[in-house]
Amino acid sequence: MNTVVVGRTVERRYAGYVNWNGLVPVRPELAPHNSWVIYVGNGQRASLMPVGGGFYFFLDVPLPKDAPPQGNIRQELAHHFAGWATPVQTLIETLDPERTNRIPIHDVEPLATFVRGRVALRCPGPGGLSGPRRCLEPDHRADGQQPGGGRCPQAL
Repeated sequence: MNTVVVGRTVERRYAGYVNWNGLVPVRPELAPHNSWVIYVGNGQRASLMPVGGGFYFFLDVPLPKDAPPQGNIRQELAHHFAGWATPVQTLIETLDPERTNRIPIHDVEPLATFVRGRVALRCPGPGGLSGPRRCLEPDHRADGQQPGGGRCPQAL
């Protein structure tokens, strides 16, 4: 986090859950190839999103900070998602454990500002915030002007 803009060191905090994610091939028993499906219950989530001819999946489970992996990823997920819908069970049975990420999710408290003088924080990496993200990239000015005379959305 840029201390020039924020004015202090911003510490990450554990958000209270672990996320497993990866890619799997499209299979009709998981979800329609052109649909984003999400299952929610007991504070947990399981989701499949179409990307690049396959599905990006994620599974979220509230767990204590520093909860160690419980052996095999499939066994751990089967335990957490026991009794969930058949597509969730099929996802767990067919994901590739060697290509599945297990990430304790961290966050930061809301920031009072994203700009100080002529310096602005920019969003790290690609994501669903492509409009706001573009306005925070170095080739866009903090006053909202874009090279070529365009304007960034005022919602920022």
